[in-house]
Amino acid sequence: MLSELLPPPAAAETEAADGKEAARGERRLRHRHWQWARPQVEGLGPSARGGHTATLVGGRVVVFGGHCYAGQGADVAKKKLKAPPVESASVAKSKGFEYFNDVHVLDVDANQWIVPRCRGTPPQSRYGHSATLVGSRIVIFGGRGIDDTHFRDLHALETVGSGKEAQSPSLDPNTGLPLPITITYTWYQGPCSGGTPLARMGHSCSLFGSRLFIFGGVCGTTFFGDLHCLDLASMAWSIPETIGPRPSPRTGHAALMVGEKLVIHGGLCAGSPLTSIKRIASSDTSGTLLCDCYLNDMRVLDIPNLVWSRIRTTGTPPAARYGHTMMLSDEDILIYGGGGGGGKRRFGG
Repeated sequence: MLSELLPPPAAAETEAADGKEAARGERRLRHRHWQWARPQVEGLGPSARGGHTATLVGGRVVVFGGHCYAGQGADVAKKKLKAPPVESASVAKSKGFEYFNDVHVLDVDANQWIVPRCRGTPPQSRYGHSATLVGSRIVIFGGRGIDDTHFRDLHALETVGSGKEAQSPSLDPNTGLPLPITITYTWYQGPCSGGTPLARMGHSCSLFGSRLFIFGGVCGTTFFGDLHCLDLASMAWSIPETIGPRPSPRTGHAALMVGEKLVIHGGLCAGSPLTSIKRIASSDTSGTLLCDCYLNDMRVLDIPNLVWSRIRTTGTPPAARYGHTMMLSDEDILIYGGGGGGGKRRFGG
């Protein structure tokens, strides 16, 4: 609940109110009618991958980047499909993995995959980057590419089409069937100004007004717990001076803006390289070898005052995890998925 982001009053004064509020929240969730569905989508979608980003822009989902093991096939209607070539896009290969920098667009209204024409110079192939919508542009920062290269560059993808390309499906006058949708996007490169955060992946990037806030991430054996701010008006980086109990260093956490507050949940932190952690996790079927590495705390940054605080919650919290998602639905924060112990320990809710 959003009210739980405020400083809590004395426990003795709120014990009864907490129980009533928790009951109201449970009833509200029970009375929602949610249903999973797999839509019938036309066109050739992106190849199988992970660590990509998917950004909602109006009625379209823009997918960028990601990586996969070279032997992995695409799960698209149980067929291995290859998308048509994308202008300026490339696939980088290293140690059995493929890294992507292509762009794919899912038109939600038309139920159709589109491969846009992309002008300009795209980012190098990567995964674990952040993608944040600022107006009509998707701002890309960081990530990891081939040969363990970690990035600290800034890019922007303009999603307002240019030229005479159709922005919505039209009908073929002869057959009456929808014609393919064609759109053109443009890549822009950000300035290499002083104060840029160190290279990293698995960080979060959140928009508040005209400022981007980057928190956490990892590079090799270094886990970050720092906070950086990019003023989009001046394109100047800064390190805000905060007070209060800030989050511990972490990667793979979830971040969400709720009004003037930045909410951080969960993540992974350890003193070993992320590749070593993944090897241990693959054999950790009990979830005990790395149990202290997974986090389930929830912290809040009051952005106007730059004050970190902990959230006081009731009920049973989600198990510690990383690589999950967090979203806002009315007055509820919903958390889905993630991993928290390797082997079979994956969360589907």
